[in-house]
Amino acid sequence: MREQVNVAIANVQRFADFSLVVHAQVGAGLKPAADASLADSQLANARNDLIRARLNYDLARADLALIIGQGGELIDIEPGKMISLSDPENPLKAPPILENHPKALTKKAEVFTRLASRKILDKQYYPTFRWLGGVTLRGTTFHTNRGDVEAPDVSGIFPVIPNWSVGMMVDFPFLDILRINAEKKVINERITAARSAYNLAIQELKTEDVQSRTRLQAATELASNMPIQVQAAEAAARQAQARYEAGLATVAQVAEANQILADSRVKEAVANVGVWKALLAVSAVHGDLRPFLSAADKASSGDGP
Repeated sequence: MREQVNVAIANVQRFADFSLVVHAQVGAGLKPAADASLADSQLANARNDLIRARLNYDLARADLALIIGQGGELIDIEPGKMISLSDPENPLKAPPILENHPKALTKKAEVFTRLASRKILDKQYYPTFRWLGGVTLRGTTFHTNRGDVEAPDVSGIFPVIPNWSVGMMVDFPFLDILRINAEKKVINERITAARSAYNLAIQELKTEDVQSRTRLQAATELASNMPIQVQAAEAAARQAQARYEAGLATVAQVAEANQILADSRVKEAVANVGVWKALLAVSAVHGDLRPFLSAADKASSGDGP
């Protein structure tokens, strides 16, 4: 969007300059007055394109502010050399280890969770042993005459007679075997589903890796070819204006050549950004954005190739 604004500004300037040429020739009686009206119309259309480009750019900046948690503001961006780089260095040349991708690790964790659930069920049928023990003190209403109670009349008030107990409790849920077997069937199905989801995730990552590398190659080739198209469009625009001044072309032909030039410059900027988008897609498949962010930081700061 930012580059579209820049292209629209340049387009307005070209049509403004061309309009001056047309009005001069009309004033000299070399061209009909209709040419001046048509040139003014093209200039107004270029200005309208600039207004729409600025609108789209401001809306994109507002969306960017919302995404980064600064809603209500208009974020300014400075891409540095990223727009002009048609073939940035690929920081991700090594093949990815897809098993370490966060998506694959998440699916693998689900498999381990299901296996742990089945292990718990395997142990639920084991008997449970509980050791019990206790110590008590009690009083007595009997006269012991042992000397531990000073006055027979107060015997039984104080807990002076100790006692202890030890026991073992065995729980064996032998009737739960039916429930446990049913739950195991459910868990086994979930384990199978989790393993299938993990295998599917690996297959999807492999497919995305191939697709992202293919898109990167195509985006690089497209960006490398766009300067040729822009140069040809610039030459065509200059020739169309020269032919008009020589009386060999019409205003419509000049306007069409300038519009083709504007479209070519926009496509060039989009193609260069497309290379970075393709690199980002490759980084996402690798499961590590740090190499891409490092390369983008160097390019935006002007330290890139």
